Amino acid sequence: DTGGEEFAVILPNSSKQQTRVVCERFRKLTANEKFEHGLVQFNLTVSIGFSIFDNSKRSSPEALIAAADQALYKAKGKGKNRVVQKSI
Repeated sequence: DTGGEEFAVILPNSSKQQTRVVCERFRKLTANEKFEHGLVQFNLTVSIGFSIFDNSKRSSPEALIAAADQALYKAKGKGKNRVVQKSI
């Protein structure tokens, strides 16, 4: 079990549903891809946590990142290789 790499992706003007579709597509494409290193073939999985910026709630960028991070750890805790959304 390896990993721990984290990165952020910003999807401007995307709804919760659109964001979930993009995240699920990325997760599935990654899981279905075969990777090679020398003679070894392997698969990768990703756990994705996301949140949606809500202008009406005057959310801060810090709150947005914290919510996405909480969602990521929930995804990992539920068995990995999944997408979880957290509202702020």
